[in-house]
Amino acid sequence: MSCNKIHILRKNIDRIDRIIIESLAQRLRLAHAIGVLKKKLGLPIYDAHREKEVKVLCMYFAKKTRVSTA
Repeated sequence: MSCNKIHILRKNIDRIDRIIIESLAQRLRLAHAIGVLKKKLGLPIYDAHREKEVKVLCMYFAKKTRVSTA
């Protein structure tokens, strides 16, 4: 594999890393907004059902994309 090919692959990784970080930042903003609304409505912050739902969805997407869940 040529050095140029390695450079191109690394640029693609850098682009994907940026997208991951931007997505994480957006997720954090949304989670914060939910927390603010829950507080305003007098609802508990922690939701065991939602936590389980998120874990199940993450496992599903990981398996679907062949990402190790170990």
